[in-house]
Amino acid sequence: MNQSSTEHSFNILQQQLASRSILRIVIETFLHFALVVVGTLGNSLVLWVVFKNKNSTKLAYIFIGALAASDFLVLVLTGWIFLTVLVLGKWQFSHFICQFQGFCVSGFVCLSLFLMAITAINRYFKVVRNKHYRAVFTPKRTKNIIIGTAMLSFIGPTQYLASGRRYVFQPGKYFCHQETRLTPSTSWVLYGVLVPTIIINVCYIMIFHTIRLHQNRVKAMRQNNPITGPNIEDIKATRTLFFTVVGFLCCWTPIFVIDIVDFARNSSIPHREVYVVYTLLGTFSSCINPFIYGAMNTMFSQEYKKIFRFRYLCGTKVERIIQTNSRVTVGQGANTTFSSDFHYQNNRQ
Repeated sequence: MNQSSTEHSFNILQQQLASRSILRIVIETFLHFALVVVGTLGNSLVLWVVFKNKNSTKLAYIFIGALAASDFLVLVLTGWIFLTVLVLGKWQFSHFICQFQGFCVSGFVCLSLFLMAITAINRYFKVVRNKHYRAVFTPKRTKNIIIGTAMLSFIGPTQYLASGRRYVFQPGKYFCHQETRLTPSTSWVLYGVLVPTIIINVCYIMIFHTIRLHQNRVKAMRQNNPITGPNIEDIKATRTLFFTVVGFLCCWTPIFVIDIVDFARNSSIPHREVYVVYTLLGTFSSCINPFIYGAMNTMFSQEYKKIFRFRYLCGTKVERIIQTNSRVTVGQGANTTFSSDFHYQNNRQ
């Protein structure tokens, strides 16, 4: 019964994917292509800014760079695959590509969430347990933590394949996804989502509680007594990173709900529009962080302005050179014409 229900849902979604109108194909492809391009360029910009300021003592930039690398890689490695499926209306790739895409999507989603959890712990020590911060987080140890987090996040996809399960093409989502049957191998994703989310919520609740207490002490004590607590830069950095979490959860909460419903039904929802929103939100989540950094972090906004100003100046100079060369060419052409006419008149005389 469950098998027939799964096959029935697959056939309906496949038919809906293949029977789209030309206008719908163009709109869906354009939206996804725009998100992939914006996300790739935006995260490249973040990586460049982080690399340029690699000697900075602020460890928060290391976490920002790691998260940008995760978003950049998932877009570059998997974006072209689902864009091709959207254009063709069917899966045209090999079984290996399907496993590769499913592995990358699952791994990098877990990596982003794990990085946000580790970042929340970092902010917790920086704001709440500041005395122990330098003992726990050093630049070398932070990099090792990020490497370990990356390895941990790919345990789920690895054990899923090692257990004999395989990623299958889901025509509603138009990419390869794990089976909708709830088994020990598929439940890892639920644990990989639930545990980091709890860590993130607990850490930021305690962080903002500490910030609120500090602000109340500042308002109440206007004498010369020293006030200990998080400084303005730490608070701004924490808020910036918190908004990246908010953006991620706003995009991925509906996705997790849809996955839970699929697991509960043991089959896909036979309405493709639900999964179009599903994939759009997942792609959009890899694009928003560069805008958050530019809007809320002074260093990033200044670096963005420098880069765009440099490109504008370069474009202006190139345009001026082209115009100058055009004028010279036109002038030389006019002189050549005049000289030819002059020699022609002399020869007639």
